[in-house]
Amino acid sequence: GEKKKMFKNLSKAVRYQATTLNNQTLRYAHNVTLGVKFQLPAEKSKSFMESLNKSEWGEATESKNAYTYYDSVPEKERISSEEGVAVPEKPYGLTRQDIWLAYCDEEKNWVAKIPHEESVTKETHMTVERARRIPKYKHVSGEKSIRRELNIQQDPTATNNKSLKEDLKDRSFVPFVAFTEKTSVFKNENEPLRLELTQADFGYSYGKLNFFMINADNAEIAAAQQRLSTLTATFEDYGIEMVPFTRESVEEYLATKRPEHYQKLVQSGVVGDAETH
Repeated sequence: GEKKKMFKNLSKAVRYQATTLNNQTLRYAHNVTLGVKFQLPAEKSKSFMESLNKSEWGEATESKNAYTYYDSVPEKERISSEEGVAVPEKPYGLTRQDIWLAYCDEEKNWVAKIPHEESVTKETHMTVERARRIPKYKHVSGEKSIRRELNIQQDPTATNNKSLKEDLKDRSFVPFVAFTEKTSVFKNENEPLRLELTQADFGYSYGKLNFFMINADNAEIAAAQQRLSTLTATFEDYGIEMVPFTRESVEEYLATKRPEHYQKLVQSGVVGDAETH
């Protein structure tokens, strides 16, 4: 039935990801993370966490972070009254490139998620048909690193350089989304598995299940793939929907509360249709 179809779709996504990461491993011999995301209905989050075997997963480590996301958006979509901000000629200059820039209040730090370039071809996952895409990102934090990635450099000899927030404003990058996330992290006591359950304050929840391997070979990746498939099958017993393209919190926010912005991302190939994830 429908459940079997969902599991088949998930297995296909995991299988393709294993193949893709295996090819990278053979070429670069680096650490590999094989993982899946899944939707976690808010009303089932507590019972799901309570169902986890404590001798296997241990106690959760919890954190809470407030994020404010920045991009060049139309004035009506700005969440703060910013004076002197030019109307962008081409809105959504960052998110339409699958670049997600935010300020984390708890860490007092800038963070960004940017498509990872393949070292030889310089291509990213954005060049791959979305149905076959396995998104790969580099996670950047700190003002200096983000300036370098976004090519917003300062004059090292100047004494009155602007802050990153001011330099972003000069480029019409202003706050457009803000929310708080609570994340519970479980680390498996027996295997290199990490389970993350995230709840956003606007009513959205999702999970990530990651399997970490060092210089994995074909057999190890195949075994990890099978283990993930087994675990996700048990998750479905709790009514959790296994969707290959589960949205991050900021994507869900745009899909449900900012449909015009989200539709531009659909047209740019960053995300899928709001109804199909």
